[in-house]
Amino acid sequence: MRSTCFSYIAFALAFGLTACGPQRMMDHQAYRAWYQNSLEELQVHKTVNSLDLLVQYVPGDVRILSLLESQPAKKALSADSLQSLADHMLTFEVKIKPSENVGGDLMFRGIKSHADNDERLKDLTFHAKEQFELEANGQTLYPVLSHFENNIGLTREKVLILVFSTDEALSQSSSLRLNWDDQNFSTGKHHFVFAQDLIAELPSLNYETLIDHDDL
Repeated sequence: MRSTCFSYIAFALAFGLTACGPQRMMDHQAYRAWYQNSLEELQVHKTVNSLDLLVQYVPGDVRILSLLESQPAKKALSADSLQSLADHMLTFEVKIKPSENVGGDLMFRGIKSHADNDERLKDLTFHAKEQFELEANGQTLYPVLSHFENNIGLTREKVLILVFSTDEALSQSSSLRLNWDDQNFSTGKHHFVFAQDLIAELPSLNYETLIDHDDL
């Protein structure tokens, strides 16, 4: 996950993204508390063919804050640069797991051989982002990065992390619609909508105060 953040920073700087004016501002402690208390509000969930599908919208500020918390070189970029990266990063975590009454490893759903399982793992690792598109700011966007977490032996849940880049910061009048044409688990086409009023109420992390803190 850290490498995904670094890859996005390199991508964003290469394309010269610019910052946008903040909304409701919070320092890092208040922002962290807000996010933990708002996880369910930032989720869209459905159950299809005995699979639980959950999409979590992860604001750009959360991704940047996680990176700064884990890296000693967190002050290398200016507050404006960090704000710009957050404003133009749209991240979603797609979580897939069997419903409670269904057993077995999800990776073997509908297949019986280890060779087929290996092919499915390869496809999810390298080609999953080709199944997704995002409607935002009146545009259709495609993932610039994806990361698959198999979580073998740890949890029944599989996780796809998708990162989209937009030339313009997310408008407060925009909703988000993530479209998924599932080609791995035969659940069909899905649309996960995050309403405009939710997006309009999202606070912003105050990077000017964050940059001077060591208690991340």
